[in-house]
Amino acid sequence: MKEEDKMAANGINEHQTVEEMEEPTADAHSANTPPNPEQPAAPATPAAQTTSTPEATTASGHDSADESEHEEEHHDEHHHHDYSHYSKAELVAALEALVKEPEQPHANAMARDIHHAFQDVYAEERREALEQFTADGGDEGDFDFREDDHTQRFNTLYHQFREQRRRQAREQEQKKESNLERKSALLERLREFVDSEENNTSLSSLKAIQDEWREVGPVPGIAAADLYARYHALLDRFYNNRSIYFELKELDRRKNLEAKNELVERAQQLLDVSSVNDAIRELNELHEEFKAIGPVPREEQEELWNRFKAVSDQIHDRRRAYVDGLKQQFQENLEAKLQLVEKVKPYTEFDSDRIDDWNEKSQELLKLQEEWKQIGGMPRSQAREVSHEFWQAFKQFFHHKNLFFKRLEGEREENLQQKMALIERAEALQESDDWKAAAEEMKEMQSQWRTIGHVPHKYRKDVYKRFKHAVDHFFQRRRAHYNEVDQEFVTNLQQKEAIIAQLEAHAQQGDATVEQLLELQAQFSDIGYVPRKDISRVQQKYTEAVQHSVEKSNLIDEDEKSRVLLEIQVAGIRNSPGAQQRLSRQESEIRRKITALENDISLWKNNLEFFANSKTADKLRDDFGSRIEGAQEKLRALKEQLKIINSL
Repeated sequence: MKEEDKMAANGINEHQTVEEMEEPTADAHSANTPPNPEQPAAPATPAAQTTSTPEATTASGHDSADESEHEEEHHDEHHHHDYSHYSKAELVAALEALVKEPEQPHANAMARDIHHAFQDVYAEERREALEQFTADGGDEGDFDFREDDHTQRFNTLYHQFREQRRRQAREQEQKKESNLERKSALLERLREFVDSEENNTSLSSLKAIQDEWREVGPVPGIAAADLYARYHALLDRFYNNRSIYFELKELDRRKNLEAKNELVERAQQLLDVSSVNDAIRELNELHEEFKAIGPVPREEQEELWNRFKAVSDQIHDRRRAYVDGLKQQFQENLEAKLQLVEKVKPYTEFDSDRIDDWNEKSQELLKLQEEWKQIGGMPRSQAREVSHEFWQAFKQFFHHKNLFFKRLEGEREENLQQKMALIERAEALQESDDWKAAAEEMKEMQSQWRTIGHVPHKYRKDVYKRFKHAVDHFFQRRRAHYNEVDQEFVTNLQQKEAIIAQLEAHAQQGDATVEQLLELQAQFSDIGYVPRKDISRVQQKYTEAVQHSVEKSNLIDEDEKSRVLLEIQVAGIRNSPGAQQRLSRQESEIRRKITALENDISLWKNNLEFFANSKTADKLRDDFGSRIEGAQEKLRALKEQLKIINSL
């Protein structure tokens, strides 16, 4: 048996340096600080050989990508990003960004969270599709839920990400195998050097081997212990054969002491690093360097290690406090989010026939969503379940809302069909000469039209224009048929005077509403012509009755009365012959007044700049200021009138 084999078999630790035992690294994941590495170590066993260094990691038959993911999960114990409210497109985009940077921190944890969130969305869509399929009469056994483009893209990206991680792990393992071959070759060179005569005259070859050894990098964990034991056994044998052993050892240990003191100082500086994770990561690197440097003079060993151990303990204490605080914060976040879950549950049972109610509840729910986003992460063990419960209630509400609007749209489609039927009847009657029967039917259709309800917005103007055109065309022909004193005009006059009487009654009681006034306006406009001699009188009387009803109403805000009067006036014009020309003239007149007022205001403001400072000038300035203020008030009123004309 070779001498280095014997030394390895006798328990030489793989971290032994040129002369003595090496210090062990600090374990970033252990609550205990490693023992003093300057003391001789007990004989190594397979179980005791496991360290946190890459070389000492025990190899296994598991997939290397899975091992890397397991290690990352350990480091990402408290890393959690809530993707549960993301849409499928947003989840695909998030995974796509991750595939472009697969080596970023927490990559596996982020991919796992994205994958879980996507599974939830996919399952919810499949459940809704199955419900719709069975609701439409389909057999659940015949249901075939096909993947959409987002799902196919997501599966492709996720497979690509997994392959990237596996490839990286394979490359790392291949690199370690390559390092093993190089270090084995270096071991043979070192053995030849130790056995040769050269070692008695020069240390340059040994230095070169040692430098190259340190540059090579980690090897597979299963081979690390034996490899390092042989390496250090050969070095130990080399120095045992030299007469300058103790002198070189002391010099080497002094250099090691300087290097390790520098590492202790660097570790001390980590206490001021704000990020605990960054401090722990750098501390691990310092422990690796500390281990690789070699032993120090014996009289310095304990004091040096105690200093390094003390600062390491402080950093680990910070990490434990940080983790404890994070756990506490996550627990508080959990409690806050559980309260939000309880708040959103009632929304799943909400129902209404009014659009405003649905929109109001939607805004309330969106505010709760914003609160949820602001709270932060929760313990991983409960995060998925609680998030799913919250977002499930959220989605259920909007699912019900969508059903409401689909039902509403269906009703409007039915209204459209009913109004189209009325249009066809009106168009069929518009050329009729059976004036009485056709007129009664036309009026009946007008009443039906008002009771039917809204149609889809994109058809609203067209269907009304078409219906009104047919009705107007018939009544214009009918009015042309009758002369001015026809009994029809007298009847119209009586009906209009009855409406005026209703308006006067509302004025006396002060109970007129905008809806009532607009309904009476519509009825008044629908009645038709009155005898020519009564046109001006009845129109004047109607206008005064409307004005008194608005002015005396206790149900209309004072600030709104002027606008309501104008709205009723414009509505009356629109329902009268020559409406477009009359509205155009009124609009032009208002625009002319607006332009004149704007010019006056501009001129008055310009004149104010020329007044000198004097009592007379101050009086003039006040006068012009009052003029400007009054003109601006008129200008606002005119613009409001123009806005109403354009909106009706």
